[in-house]
Amino acid sequence: MNKLNAVSEITLTAIQNIPEINPVMRLQALSINALKLKNAV
Repeated sequence: MNKLNAVSEITLTAIQNIPEINPVMRLQALSINALKLKNAV
């Protein structure tokens, strides 16, 4: 697993585990992460 993947995994886990983050911000973070992963490939 490359570093970017690892970072994204950690970020996603953190986002999912923080209930205070509202759904819109969560979706934005997920889509940003998806774009990063797509560009990394």
